[in-house]
Amino acid sequence: MDTDRLVRQTAVRQSDRVPDRMSVAIQAGRFLIILILLLGLFTVSAFSFMFERRRDQFIDTPGYLILPVPYSYPGIGTGLVLVGYAGNMFETQTDAILLGFNGDAEGYYLLVNEIFLVDRFLFLNASHMGISKFGVTMYSSRGMDTDQEDYNTFVGDKYQQSQVRAIMTLLDRRLEFWYQMDDWAARATDIYDPDENLIRHYDNPDEMGSRETAYGVQLDLTDDRTDPRSGIRLKQTSTRHPADADDEPDYDILTRSATLYIPIFEDSTWVFHYTRSDATVRREGNTDITAIAIEKGIGFCPYLPDQQGCEAAILSDAQNTAAANKYGSSLSLGGAYRLRSYPEGRYKGAHTELRGTEFRWNFNTKNSKIDLYFLKDIVHAFQLAFFWEEGSVSETEADLGKITRSSYGGGFRFVAESGNVYRLDWATGEEGSQLTMLFQYPWGESD
Repeated sequence: MDTDRLVRQTAVRQSDRVPDRMSVAIQAGRFLIILILLLGLFTVSAFSFMFERRRDQFIDTPGYLILPVPYSYPGIGTGLVLVGYAGNMFETQTDAILLGFNGDAEGYYLLVNEIFLVDRFLFLNASHMGISKFGVTMYSSRGMDTDQEDYNTFVGDKYQQSQVRAIMTLLDRRLEFWYQMDDWAARATDIYDPDENLIRHYDNPDEMGSRETAYGVQLDLTDDRTDPRSGIRLKQTSTRHPADADDEPDYDILTRSATLYIPIFEDSTWVFHYTRSDATVRREGNTDITAIAIEKGIGFCPYLPDQQGCEAAILSDAQNTAAANKYGSSLSLGGAYRLRSYPEGRYKGAHTELRGTEFRWNFNTKNSKIDLYFLKDIVHAFQLAFFWEEGSVSETEADLGKITRSSYGGGFRFVAESGNVYRLDWATGEEGSQLTMLFQYPWGESD
């Protein structure tokens, strides 16, 4: 009997059946997606009367802010940022924010939101950043088991980032779908220790960069899109992070969040928030720590004054790179939106969990006009906030929650009629305190 022929025939018969099964699965998947969308539209339409908006969701009241803010960053230097905001320009829904940097780091950041292509239905958000000098804090390992001073600062030049998001909004902004493209490029030129001593200078800068695409959906059953005081908001985002080279990982990120708003007193609210973010690796990148360290230039360390510091910094960077190549990277913790008492990007890993609560006392909700030479708007509400949040990051799901960090504090805000929330928060935790001054609520509520 011809065994090879029998094997080939069996393989052919099986392969003939594979497309049929795949076709059925694809059709079933498409049908399920359409069914879910129709069910979601029906549900939102049916229950929207229970969550009436308390004001128009497409306000065109103009406002502006011009404010100089000094900055100081280890390894970069000092300078001044000129903050410019124009809300609802030319009595449209379009907002623009421009940050102009001078001093040791020159450049700009421009964000333009709600460029409507179809009135009250389809709009674009776009941003671009280009600065001459930047700094990234790199801790000795990912996860949450690192000390406050266990880091190095990687400084570089020519940082550029561009982002475009298309949003379709339905049912008075209760249901939104979006698609986003994001890419950035930079290069590292120097490594500094926590005391701002130069450890290593790269004659040939280390090139970095990535491109991502994302799509998401948000269900907003609240009484207001900008300043909700009652209801619930659910959001899910799927991010595609393809490998740009053979030694880089190919992975996806799935992020889900839920925010509950419980009305307190007449105009205030108690907010409860939860976020979960998970990376799923399709193909691992290079996980050979020795090879990565050699590529990053550890062989040059013996020729430098601080050989030990150079080797430790590059080895830590190589270990973090290997971990990211193996597990992928989900949403980070730290910064102005998540775990506010810690610096931006303090904790990184493949899995992230965040929970928090915030009491927002709107002690004055009478519309008040502000007309100063640097600020003009109509104040919708003056607010004091008191918050607590706790988060965890890990490389595996089994370890998520074993180590946690928390933040608590308070803040003063005022909600502007033009659509911004001017926020000044002070948060403290195990590693000290941070002061936040931004235009939106925390936890990505207004994304």
